Amino acid sequence: MHSQKPKPGFQTATLLAGVIMLLIIFVSAGYILTLPAPEQTDSSDTRLQEIDSQRRLWQRRRPDAYEYVVDRDCNCDADYADPYRVTVDATGKTFRFDADYGAPGLGYGPAEPADIDLLFDLIEAAIVAGHTVFVFYDSDYGYPTNARIIRDGASLDEEYTFDVRGFQVIR
Repeated sequence: MHSQKPKPGFQTATLLAGVIMLLIIFVSAGYILTLPAPEQTDSSDTRLQEIDSQRRLWQRRRPDAYEYVVDRDCNCDADYADPYRVTVDATGKTFRFDADYGAPGLGYGPAEPADIDLLFDLIEAAIVAGHTVFVFYDSDYGYPTNARIIRDGASLDEEYTFDVRGFQVIR
């Protein structure tokens, strides 16, 4: 057997081809690294758009006189968590407990009552603060019917929920 010697310049050409391949790889990597990152959709943005849309629906469809019950649940005083009735009419807003809703016989209103506008504000503030928020809206009027807000996202002690039920227009 006899071995062949490479032709003159073969080693130089191979070395040059390797250098060109490395150069192509580095230029391609540099190009890819300088591309802008794909835009991330911020879920809080879409939730803020949704709450804005629902709030506008509520403002358009809100009747002149209506009532509903708010059930709240949290790791807080019973006076704060008892359900209460909200009545909105020509005389203004009233918040009260009665025998059917909340502690019977209490003649005063709930601690820190929240009407629908304040419930919208509460949800929006929780979203802006980065809390975990689950919310459902009434399809006809747009008001929030149910919300669950988990502050810090870790503990049931930091959870707040409310339900708006029995909404009816007062004639």
